[in-house]
Amino acid sequence: MKFHRLMFCIPALLTIGMAFGQPDMLESSCDTTVFGQHYTRCIKDAEGRYIEFGNRNEKGQRHGWWCELRGDATEHADGEYRNDRRIGNWWMGRHEIWKYNRKGEIISKGKACRACPIF
Repeated sequence: MKFHRLMFCIPALLTIGMAFGQPDMLESSCDTTVFGQHYTRCIKDAEGRYIEFGNRNEKGQRHGWWCELRGDATEHADGEYRNDRRIGNWWMGRHEIWKYNRKGEIISKGKACRACPIF
């Protein structure tokens, strides 16, 4: 019985602990798919609206795919993190793509069409 209580408290404590870093945001565990990607972490703003979805590694760093919602959530930025650094291609909305190197530095920015068919 004590074991079950402890297991129930640990996720709550982790969520509360993460909320202290950003008092206007609350991160919690989830199991969801958004825009075709699977996420295990959900972040809400002070009004309870989802603003980010992502994944973390065993050290708690952003790792794997992340999606940051903007405005009414029709526009979003998404791409991959590796050990808290953005890497590879990041889409900023539907028409802008930023490329990051392995160090998390921006190496290029450009215009593209995410929804256009490839010829």
